[in-house]
Amino acid sequence: MAEQFLKNHDLEVSSRPTLLGQQRLSCNGLDIRFSPYNEYWREIRKISAIHLFSLKRVSSFSSKQHSLSFDLTYNHIKAVVMDLFLVGTSTGAATVIWAMAELVKNPRTMNKAQADGRNWCGKKGFVEEDDIHKLSYLNAVIKNKFRTHPVGPLLYQEKQLKLLLQRVTRFKTRHWCYRICLGLSISVANVEIILANLLYKFDWEMPTGMKNEDIDTEMSPGLTQHKKNPLYLVAKNYE
Repeated sequence: MAEQFLKNHDLEVSSRPTLLGQQRLSCNGLDIRFSPYNEYWREIRKISAIHLFSLKRVSSFSSKQHSLSFDLTYNHIKAVVMDLFLVGTSTGAATVIWAMAELVKNPRTMNKAQADGRNWCGKKGFVEEDDIHKLSYLNAVIKNKFRTHPVGPLLYQEKQLKLLLQRVTRFKTRHWCYRICLGLSISVANVEIILANLLYKFDWEMPTGMKNEDIDTEMSPGLTQHKKNPLYLVAKNYE
């Protein structure tokens, strides 16, 4: 099924439905997340990739305007900036909470992830960005979290889903579609450094009277799939 959605028929499901709420949030679909899959989306995504998410971004956004195939307006910029603020904070926080919930429910996995960081970083007091690539077990935990609790819900239209379901023949997960998050690498890096330090600096327990089994996995509705019920944990400094 994944291969059908994300490779064979990705162009057919790369657009977005036109819903009142998201149109208001995105200045009538001028952002990256909610824009229909068309020439405008490809152009604004390219601009964002070069000028906002590239290490070689230029010093001024205005220098790009002369090569656009559309007239750049205040609403275009506002819609894209909204994406940066909302996606960069909400999804990252939700990802860390889901990861901590799963780790607390699985103490053996939690212990191995903590040992991974503490063995590599010793007593230096903080996991730094240069240490992250060494933490292979933690990276595996994060990848598994993306698989079990994706924070970005699918926004395909009903007719697109019906079309694909009629053509589904097998399940593979090797490819990504065109609408993959543009800032994925930045978001993953943020989650890695936050989660690594939470596991490195603290031991985590359930509050008195609660058990690991009490942690539920119910999601709240919305643009980001947050955990519906708050996650309560007790942090103790690791020595």
